[in-house]
Amino acid sequence: MKKLISFLWIATSILVFGAEPFQESSFVIPDNWKPKVILGRDFWMFGHILIFRGDDMTSNPENCIAGGDAFYPLKKASPGIQKIAAMPAFYDTAKLLFCTYDSASKNPDGTYSFKLPPIPEHKMDDYPIFLLGSLVTRATMIGRDYNPDKAPESRNFKRVAEQVHMFNYGVFNTEVVQEYRRKNLNFLAIIGASEWYNEAHSYVFDSRYEGAVKWNMLTPEQAEQIRREYRIEDRTFNGINLRAKKIFERGVKIIGDASLVSIFDGSSCVGHLAAYYGAGIIGCETSRIWRHWENQMICERGAARQFGRPWLWYIASFADKYTRDGELVTGDYNSLTLPLRGISHNLIDRTFYYAYLSGANFIERESFGGKLFTSRQTRELSIEGENYVRFFNFTKAHPDRGVPYTPIALLKPAYDIDTREAKITDNKPGLAMINAFKVSIYRQYPDEYIRSRIPNFQYEPVNKRDTMFNKAGFEMGLTNTAPYGDIFDALTPDFPDKSTFRNIIPSYKISILLGEYPNQPEMESILVNYVKNGGILVLNTRQITSGFPEDFTGIRLTGDTRMEDGYRFDLIEPVGAQITHRTSKGTALFTRNAYGKGEVIVTTPQFMVPDTTEWYVQSLDASSGKLKFPYVEQLLKILCAEVNPVKVDGDIKFGLNKTPSGWWLYLFNNKGVMKMDGEPETFDPQRTANVKIDFNRIKVQSVKELRSEQEMAVQNNQMELEIGPGDFKILELK
Repeated sequence: MKKLISFLWIATSILVFGAEPFQESSFVIPDNWKPKVILGRDFWMFGHILIFRGDDMTSNPENCIAGGDAFYPLKKASPGIQKIAAMPAFYDTAKLLFCTYDSASKNPDGTYSFKLPPIPEHKMDDYPIFLLGSLVTRATMIGRDYNPDKAPESRNFKRVAEQVHMFNYGVFNTEVVQEYRRKNLNFLAIIGASEWYNEAHSYVFDSRYEGAVKWNMLTPEQAEQIRREYRIEDRTFNGINLRAKKIFERGVKIIGDASLVSIFDGSSCVGHLAAYYGAGIIGCETSRIWRHWENQMICERGAARQFGRPWLWYIASFADKYTRDGELVTGDYNSLTLPLRGISHNLIDRTFYYAYLSGANFIERESFGGKLFTSRQTRELSIEGENYVRFFNFTKAHPDRGVPYTPIALLKPAYDIDTREAKITDNKPGLAMINAFKVSIYRQYPDEYIRSRIPNFQYEPVNKRDTMFNKAGFEMGLTNTAPYGDIFDALTPDFPDKSTFRNIIPSYKISILLGEYPNQPEMESILVNYVKNGGILVLNTRQITSGFPEDFTGIRLTGDTRMEDGYRFDLIEPVGAQITHRTSKGTALFTRNAYGKGEVIVTTPQFMVPDTTEWYVQSLDASSGKLKFPYVEQLLKILCAEVNPVKVDGDIKFGLNKTPSGWWLYLFNNKGVMKMDGEPETFDPQRTANVKIDFNRIKVQSVKELRSEQEMAVQNNQMELEIGPGDFKILELK
């Protein structure tokens, strides 16, 4: 048994920042970036769910797909199941065990214990094992499975009522779980709090608490206790943060050990909260379209690196789509019953590869069994099934994917929650700043090409499901990120215990402080030392406090401001810093100051966004593409050029993984895929990307495209190629 191992148009100056350019020897990968190794590997797919029913944990033939003959005689399964069970893509996976109708049973003394299926000795030793315990540890049971107005008629009413009581008041015998862990060293976690931050919303915004009260699932005394404890009337994000913490703490009390919690969320970027609270595995769910999936990813990966956790990418295909007749259809793809619904096969396929390249330790496909087969009898593979097997085989052929190279840290406040949505969660300038960087890096809005093909186009927030471009079938989940590249992680600098931030921040060449941080002297001290020891810190004038003195920033705030082109600038006097860039009207835009072995860059437009008090409205304009942030874009181009080993020109997404033998350079064209409900996806050849690559600081002798195993020509350390709509290349550089 192996053991789990811990893991711009405005600027008139063309002056380049003064740091020495990084040479190839500078691209060193810190140990804390390397993906965690679990049972000898740093990547696992979740396989077909293993289901056990009743108190006796009855198995069934479908369990042979991922479990072989461990839980059910394989020879008794259908020929179709036997065929699939022999394929590594289905058996060589992490195991997800699910006990129904519930994951817990009541003991004679009134306590509860998890139902834990016995694992035959030596049958599952080489695979990570997870338990799906969401029916116990997820507060969504307060109303998730029924309409409160029709609760007494629901077939799930009794079940939901039991869950409400168990989640809130059940006393659990946690020793049962600990003993199970001692007997099965490859038992990693209970997946029991998925979409947990959504639940903190749902207590009040979806009336789940009110439903439980209305239908007497809670006594008046219990209802009052929950109302006070969870601050039901508080709909602010402070209230939501409090409820999220309470939900997490209750889950830990049920399980008995925070490190056994595997947790992810659907729309909010809160992996850092879960990791800080002690969760053993964190993750994100991607679904719908026109959402900032990459923003979710950099938050999860950054948190995983900061807190030393494995992380999971949960891929869903639920989407709001329209038919040719203009009918809205909301739903998910199912290869057996709804093969032309939901997100396109192409986007799902790209997401699998992108998650792998981004360093995810686990990938779980929602409703795995309902996606991959066209028949329950013969188990013939669907289109997605064929794509999945091809992807799995790629990961086995190329297990050393290297380490994602992310030299720039985006520092975000712990409790000002960022999301994948195209809006901010509170009307605050700090959140507007975070959003400006998000939409500038991940341009998740209709570009000029799309706008030109929609008659009478109007700018609309992309999170609206009835937008003109969604009705027309334009699809986007992942985005094209050139010229910046995928070189960012998100870190959290301001938790009360800052030890993990202090340890991780030296691993990044550049850090950009985003948001507002009142009264954070310890954080400021950490950042000062970071620069002193060689880091480059980007500050905005609105973030300068006494903790960042003049000899550190190299500038003095005069106290005066100036309005210019819709922006409010803080006026400064250099006291050692160099003004590297000015606006077209001569106002200091960026400054740079040497401090210790590092440097401090100061930006002067307040929070880097246009002046307003309606930051929420501003965020919606930004999500539509109507409003852009030229100063943010200018800053990013400068910084990324400093630390990127390569230069990539073209409408493309790109990123780099450092491997022992060289580099992987991936190139995704995420544009040109069209998907109407009820129809197969189509591809627009006019969205073909012409890509030019200058390997710049890397001396490349050979290039191989890994999916096709094709050798590619390199001339003078450069190459050109075309990448069709929805296509992608993974280049091995040596």
